[in-house]
Amino acid sequence: MPSTYRLSKVGRKLWTRDRARTPREEVERLLESTEPGGTVTIDLRGVDVFDFSFAAEFFGRLLQRLPTEHAGRFLVVEHIGPWTGPNLQATLEGLELAAIVRDEDDRYRLFGKVTETDRATFEALAARGGRSTAAELASGLHVNLTAMNERLQKLVGRGVLRREEAPGRARFTYHTPQS
Repeated sequence: MPSTYRLSKVGRKLWTRDRARTPREEVERLLESTEPGGTVTIDLRGVDVFDFSFAAEFFGRLLQRLPTEHAGRFLVVEHIGPWTGPNLQATLEGLELAAIVRDEDDRYRLFGKVTETDRATFEALAARGGRSTAAELASGLHVNLTAMNERLQKLVGRGVLRREEAPGRARFTYHTPQS
């Protein structure tokens, strides 16, 4: 069952690293209690703005730790506003991180420091119901299998895809949050 953390409980205007520490620790506890494959959602509804210091401590540290300390779990951000969006984008680009965002059409997309091949791979996987093998994705995107495996490994390493052992010829299946 997905868990949601409403960041507005911290306030509407969020400044400084100190103010970000407690909510980050609360989200880390949610991630720890979430089974692999599960999702923790950060709801930004009601948050007007945050500065780089807050975003770096809250989002940056969560996303940096996600692939190692909370492997196989997803962190999704939703209800990004006109001020929080550009600030989050700038923070993630500056820290060379990527996040999964759920848009108003309930679609998942990548946000932050993302290449077009990262975006295309993630979107192709999401379009396949959020679950696929490297061979299926390579065929659909007209990319050789080695290149696709490298793309997928990169995205798993960034914490935006989950990989699990697959029965049969395919070694792994890859997942986005909806699967």
